Amino acid sequence: MNVTCIRAGVKDLPSAALIAKARHVETCLQGNPHFPSPQPGLDTLRHAYLALERAVADATGRARAAVALRWERHAELERLLVQLAKYVMATAQGDVAKQLTSGFELRRPPVRISTLEAPAVLEAKRSEHEGAVKLCWSAVRGARTYEVYVNHSDPDHEAGWYRIASCTRIRTEVRHLQPGEVHHFRVRAILAAGEGPFSPVSSKRAA
Repeated sequence: MNVTCIRAGVKDLPSAALIAKARHVETCLQGNPHFPSPQPGLDTLRHAYLALERAVADATGRARAAVALRWERHAELERLLVQLAKYVMATAQGDVAKQLTSGFELRRPPVRISTLEAPAVLEAKRSEHEGAVKLCWSAVRGARTYEVYVNHSDPDHEAGWYRIASCTRIRTEVRHLQPGEVHHFRVRAILAAGEGPFSPVSSKRAA
């Protein structure tokens, strides 16, 4: 298994899922010989998730003070689980088999992106500026920048394409075009290892 170490796995969890996770970790660590002295203690963890359960029930009426207390309790339980995850990592000293008994998930290393996909969608829109066209396209995972190409005549004529812009966002406005003429556009993503394939062609008459 291509893994490194555990993660707390609490980010963006709703309160019910956070409580369930805390219960699961408590069960896994209770009497676990690999982790004899959990820090913070399991009693502290239990008190925190029970307090969050009560706060969730009290916040159903949407009273401002009750809702605020709920999120305080939620943040406290998150903090305790993060501390427990750090304790597990320090105690297990890289032993994956031991980490798996803790109830926390294993963190997978980041995947190196060596190839890029083409932007799936490229849309050309009319601009309020004379001789301009607005472009927007779908993001490509792993892209550092995007190159925008234009062809003023035949999009099937490869020699007619040339780069007109480079940007880090997924939108741009191409200006200084011949007003009233149809122009053709395509975009590709750029990574340190090279460039990706071009998007579908999108055509638009400049304002």
